[in-house]
Amino acid sequence: MRRRGRGGVRRRKVRGKVEYRRGDAKDERSDEESVAGGGAPTRKRRGDERVLLERRRRVSLLLLERDATPRAAFVAFRGAGVPSARDRAGFEVENIGAPIDVLWFKVPRPEGFHEEEPLFNMNKGSVVITIDRGDYFQCAFVIPKGAAENVKGKGLEHFRSVVVTAAPHLAGLVDAVTDLDAVKLLTVTVDRLKVWSRPGLLMIGDSAHAMSPIGGVGINLAVQDAVAAANLLAGPLAEGQDVDPLLPSLRERRLWPIKATQFVQVQAQNRLIAPALETSKPSKPPLPARLASRMPFLQHRLASVIGVGVRPEHIQSPEKY
Repeated sequence: MRRRGRGGVRRRKVRGKVEYRRGDAKDERSDEESVAGGGAPTRKRRGDERVLLERRRRVSLLLLERDATPRAAFVAFRGAGVPSARDRAGFEVENIGAPIDVLWFKVPRPEGFHEEEPLFNMNKGSVVITIDRGDYFQCAFVIPKGAAENVKGKGLEHFRSVVVTAAPHLAGLVDAVTDLDAVKLLTVTVDRLKVWSRPGLLMIGDSAHAMSPIGGVGINLAVQDAVAAANLLAGPLAEGQDVDPLLPSLRERRLWPIKATQFVQVQAQNRLIAPALETSKPSKPPLPARLASRMPFLQHRLASVIGVGVRPEHIQSPEKY
């Protein structure tokens, strides 16, 4: 029987357990519950809504913000809405920690700009990473954890000044930042789940392991997780097999490259970046960072290691699946 619920949302009764949050309101119900939609689940509500539907202790439906995932043999969840999805699914998180946050902004890269601008820049307590995107620089201004309001509160001119202190080649270019609203905060988190799955639900990518932005490898690892998951599950799913017993083996395969990458990131942020933020004296990046920034051969080797990772995954699932 269909009925119209709060806010004119059409609802229909289903069996099982639904955890439902609309806006800031959270409602947990059991036995006979309601989900948005008339046939297959569709998004007909507005706001920050998340639905986790369970039947016989097995996840069969997950709606997250604007995306609707229909009932399926299992649900694979990668990224958006990570904290809520983790909490509502009951996963335990191992927090590794990060002493830094990042303010992201971009500035134009003039045509003919010299090619030897460093990637890693530091001086007098300021650290700026500049990534060449062709016609602009994507810049990461590294700050101590929780210091974003203090940095922005000192105003636009102070922000430009400390950026140029660390990265002199951005002098003049940083004037393109005309409003601190264009400078976006990235709250850095490094953690991983102790268990990646439960019956019907598999967490991969950022939802399974939050990575530091150091190296920009988060998306690489997420794609590798997805490829490994496809290799493991495509055949059994196509044959109608129960894949729940297979899900823990994905974590077993992917855990050590995640741990290895996070170890390198944590060493870099704790031993290199965090101390650099605590000094007001003139300073330079360490020799390996300066060499990697200025020698094309080392840049290519470093890019290969970062891009490929310590355990690359290759598609092996049969094409028929």
